[in-house]
Amino acid sequence: MALIEARDITPEDALAALTRRLANPVQSFSWQDIEREMHARSFTVAKSAGYDILDDIGEAMHKAVAGGETVESFKKKLTPILQDAGWWGRSEEVDPLTGETVDVQLGSARRLETIFDTNMRTSYAAGRYLSIERNKQSQPYMRYVAVQDDRTRPLHRAWDGTTLPVDDPW
Repeated sequence: MALIEARDITPEDALAALTRRLANPVQSFSWQDIEREMHARSFTVAKSAGYDILDDIGEAMHKAVAGGETVESFKKKLTPILQDAGWWGRSEEVDPLTGETVDVQLGSARRLETIFDTNMRTSYAAGRYLSIERNKQSQPYMRYVAVQDDRTRPLHRAWDGTTLPVDDPW
């Protein structure tokens, strides 16, 4: 059985997955405002509600995936755009669900690292799934492989080596 590994995922697959999410931008105040299924299908950034920044962040992510950019390059290009839009630093914002004024973190270097990392991982994971689906005729099984270090949870340790058909609901 041939294994599909992360290095087998092409940037094109990751870019296709990101592009599908970018076609459905959703502003939100809190990450909890978006249902899990919508997170999988949409492009969103918490605290983007009321700011015209999703297209800017999405475009920067698209360029980063397409061009193999680093997080440092991503931050350097996007920081002045977000600062000009007023989406930077700590701010008092009104939660649209509760009406309560809360102190929130808008843009920051650390926040951009989180946005970059989350979207890169999500794009490559979705790209991995596209590759698995495309190849399931010749590679019909997937195997769960746990890291097996001192941080591996007991349940994941027990799952290590589990091999099931690609379409298994597990």
